[in-house]
Amino acid sequence: MEKRDYADFRKWGEALHCSPFLARLLRNRVTTIEEAKAFLYASPEDLGDAHLIRDMDKAVGLIARTVREDSGKIAVAADYDCDGIFSGQILKEGLERLGASVKLYTPNRVKEGYGLNEEIVDKAAAWGGTPYPDLRQRHHGDRRDRLCPQEGPLNRRDRSP
Repeated sequence: MEKRDYADFRKWGEALHCSPFLARLLRNRVTTIEEAKAFLYASPEDLGDAHLIRDMDKAVGLIARTVREDSGKIAVAADYDCDGIFSGQILKEGLERLGASVKLYTPNRVKEGYGLNEEIVDKAAAWGGTPYPDLRQRHHGDRRDRLCPQEGPLNRRDRSP
């Protein structure tokens, strides 16, 4: 059996063309240099099929209709942590490339707490946008339906585009 030297971060860094510090972080995530290369140098072909996510076709339809037929304004609620900030910004930029006018709102953790709340929905409505909580907000379940306006697309029971 091959003995692996897990602590040789300089060797990992040279193989991956990165610093020993980044190599150390990668080593906490993967076990081989090959896995690290696959992680660092992934291509779009390496991603899974996004349409395997439940109701993705409906979400795409809602967004397309908003951009084409409605106001084109979409409000995105992100959360205030390291991945929430970046995922919110990536979603904002992607929607803008599709032609949407996007308002990104990240609540103040201390003043507003976590997750989707009435203030976010009210600000989105005042701006004229439709609040589409990002996929990470799904864990709030029915609370999301109570917060969205009755005529809003997230409140319809059929959720059809």
